[in-house]
Amino acid sequence: MFIPLPLSQIPSLSLIVSVMDKDLIGNGESHLGDGRERLKDLEKECLERGGAVTRRIPLFTRKGEAVEGGAAGCFVEVELELGGADKARATEEHKLYEYERWDPLNGWSSEHLLPTDPGRWSTHDSQNFSQDLENLILPLTPGWAVETEWEITGRQGSPMAWEFAGGFRPSSWQDEESAMCRVRRRMWRRIMVNNNKVRS
Repeated sequence: MFIPLPLSQIPSLSLIVSVMDKDLIGNGESHLGDGRERLKDLEKECLERGGAVTRRIPLFTRKGEAVEGGAAGCFVEVELELGGADKARATEEHKLYEYERWDPLNGWSSEHLLPTDPGRWSTHDSQNFSQDLENLILPLTPGWAVETEWEITGRQGSPMAWEFAGGFRPSSWQDEESAMCRVRRRMWRRIMVNNNKVRS
């Protein structure tokens, strides 16, 4: 959301973060806690530091009690960066999935994909697959440049952001490995910026 006013003129505006725990047994999600931070304070810190700031926001239950989790309690860590509306409109994410298959003798690897498997990489919508990453990377068009190179993203509750399933095109993927899971995937992304549309 873009607000065409300094945040300092809207002192009541806050960033609210809700943390949920996905239930592996049954349906639904459990509420762990909420955090709140005034955007006015975050804007001030961003301006003072001249860039992004990282803030640990404490979590509280809906009854206003601190969520327990060690001596410092539970918190969620967020990184925020001030940016103009022009830059926001001029950035774009490219996302791809990487796949691996389980082999009883050698464990997880992309080297164990079956001849019938669609490929090691796919587009974000899982419609196009390829064994080679280069075949799925969108070419740069004039004015566009790579701002952030390829990095792993996706599910933060899973080790190395992997998610698991019994096949390549299941109805759902899960955070934790089980005996029925034979393939896994994780998302990679890079950030592109159109320098022709960014004004200083």
